[in-house]
Amino acid sequence: MKTLKLLFIALLAGILTLGVAGTAFAAVPASMDDCPHAATVESLHQCVTHAEMMGHITSPAIAARLQSFLNQADLALVRGQKGVAANWLRRFIRLVENSAAHGLIDPVAAQHLVEHAHLVQHALLTPAR
Repeated sequence: MKTLKLLFIALLAGILTLGVAGTAFAAVPASMDDCPHAATVESLHQCVTHAEMMGHITSPAIAARLQSFLNQADLALVRGQKGVAANWLRRFIRLVENSAAHGLIDPVAAQHLVEHAHLVQHALLTPAR
């Protein structure tokens, strides 16, 4: 049993090493792989929280401001204002990009947050069929 456990750990370590070094996972820090990428504001809230917890967002003030932008997007959605929610996501994206440029958000994590926000924007602005 112990040998099987050690084999599993070695196999897992090899897979993780390949994932970090390989091109398929190189775009996202290993800790960001847990993001569900759901096209919802709630999922983006969770993504910001996770990025802060993992140290990818180093300024608590920036993390709080990002969350406040997402709260505003949520409120707009409750009111049925998808365009207003999309505008708050644009502000979110600008803040992420500016913060990354100033070293307050890891650049790779920032790219992930921006792509996730674009996914949510697209879902908001695409008419339902």
